Amino acid sequence: MKAEAFIKILQTEWAYACCYLSNNERLDLLLAFLTYYNHERAHGGISEATLASRL
Repeated sequence: MKAEAFIKILQTEWAYACCYLSNNERLDLLLAFLTYYNHERAHGGISEATLASRL
C-alpha cells in the first residue's frame, strides 16, 4: 500500500471519524484503530483479506 493511501485511511477512519474531547483522547484510540486496521479491516488490494492474515 502506498503511504498516501494509508494516511488518507487514518484521516477518514480514525483522526476525523468523530469528535474527540481532546487530542489525548484521539491518541489513546490510535492503538485500538491500528489493531482493527491490521487484524479486522478487509483490504481491497489483497482480495478483502486482513493484513494479519497475509503474514
